[in-house]
Amino acid sequence: MIMTHSTLLFHHKTEGIASMNHIIAAVKWHRLIVLGLMLILFNLCYSVIFALFG
Repeated sequence: MIMTHSTLLFHHKTEGIASMNHIIAAVKWHRLIVLGLMLILFNLCYSVIFALFG
């Protein structure tokens, strides 16, 4: 009984760590995508400003 309980706890902990890693990975990807979009927008704005005033 005690053994099964401890293994259950261990399994729950490892699952929690795995889901945390998944969330961290998702956040990293989200940041990368946002940074990429910001760079593209910045380049577009820069091109427009350069075309108008340069």
